[in-house]
Amino acid sequence: MTDSEVSAAWLATRLTDRITASPGGGGAAIEVGIRALIDSGELADGTKLPTIRSLADHLDLKVSAVTDAWVRLRRERLVDTRRRGGTFVTRTAPATPQPADFDGWGSVELVQALPEPALVPSTVPAFAASIDPGRPLTHTHLDAKLIDRLQQQWPFGPATFTLLPTGLAALRMILDAVTAIADGAIAAESPGMLRTNDLTSRIVDHATVAVDLDAAGPIPDSLAAALDAGAGTFVFQPTGQIPLGSTMTPQRRDALVATIERHGSTPWIVEDDASAGLFPAISLGGAFPEHTVRISQYWRAFGTDLALSVVGGSGRIVGTILDRQRADGIRVSGLLQRVLTILLGDREALARARSARGVYDRLNVALTAALERHGLRVDSHGGLFVWIPVPDEHRVLRQLAGAGIRAQGGRDAFITAAPSDYLRLSVTRLPLDPALLDDLAALLAAAVTGSTLLDVE
Repeated sequence: MTDSEVSAAWLATRLTDRITASPGGGGAAIEVGIRALIDSGELADGTKLPTIRSLADHLDLKVSAVTDAWVRLRRERLVDTRRRGGTFVTRTAPATPQPADFDGWGSVELVQALPEPALVPSTVPAFAASIDPGRPLTHTHLDAKLIDRLQQQWPFGPATFTLLPTGLAALRMILDAVTAIADGAIAAESPGMLRTNDLTSRIVDHATVAVDLDAAGPIPDSLAAALDAGAGTFVFQPTGQIPLGSTMTPQRRDALVATIERHGSTPWIVEDDASAGLFPAISLGGAFPEHTVRISQYWRAFGTDLALSVVGGSGRIVGTILDRQRADGIRVSGLLQRVLTILLGDREALARARSARGVYDRLNVALTAALERHGLRVDSHGGLFVWIPVPDEHRVLRQLAGAGIRAQGGRDAFITAAPSDYLRLSVTRLPLDPALLDDLAALLAAAVTGSTLLDVE
């Protein structure tokens, strides 16, 4: 729809199915539906939307449900309400948080890629529906409905499942189980997540071999070299790789499968998906289901309250972990399990997560462009972080800390000697405002060159 104004009847027709299917309520469904229409181009920039009351009447909803959706869309700067003029699509306007909310770079989280609260689907209905004070407390219980949901959506099967409190605990227990039966070294992508390097360095009898990667994922020739060097385990991030942002393409997946098949001996494959729900669930497990274990963490898609890690895949490895959980009394809250079950079955919640990823992509592109304008090179490929080569990361981090800015260095992300020092910045909480991002880029450039940092509080 490219006309300058849309009717309530036209918009209601395109939103009705979403509202009917959404367990999260009419307001959330309207918000996600309008965002999807904006993203698809059906609602073009500048399009005037119908009045709140007329849309509520056509959808047979309370006015408050539409009002709530309008408020959230305005907060994300996707629509703008003009006094006595109506509400208009403002697709090219800045996303959340608004500049009015900006309180200096010292207040912006740049380390962990925490989700922007305004982009996370409301989990209040799911938590309210999941409270069960009379639920039995057992250490071995896994919610049967959640397991059924995971079986339907897991990127490969058949899979056995368990749940653990954190991604670190999940990776530790998987590596313990795998290295007890696997010979040879551990192949791991480099640069990678700090937790991977930390854990693999502690496994005394297994050396770690670096696998290089590019924008499409691990490089087949590099994996082949690691397998030829005796690697019996391969640990990597298939999507939204931290810190480079690589997401494995179907073509790269097929090339890696062919590489492993040519080698003749299948390694144990550990897939670490730290941003499940934001990126497509692509996997090597379809080719090697009995040799693949995957960790999926959903808190970046659904909010930090959903602190649990799903482990699924090889029955041999997951079964070993389950035995250890029973012995050690390690369990995950039944409340969180039920909440995740609801969210994974909520099309609107899943669509909102994908929409949030689109905002994060725009933030990454905008910050990258600002950094390059200030003479800095960015070596990442999108995702939730930017990855910047610097001459001395410790000096840069001290410079930034002096201005109240916390960031992460990158040297420890490499398995072998790092080719450079690096600075890693998360983009998820950035304001998508050109002037503010230019200020941040100027601060970073000053820190890299050793110039005096300006106070932009």
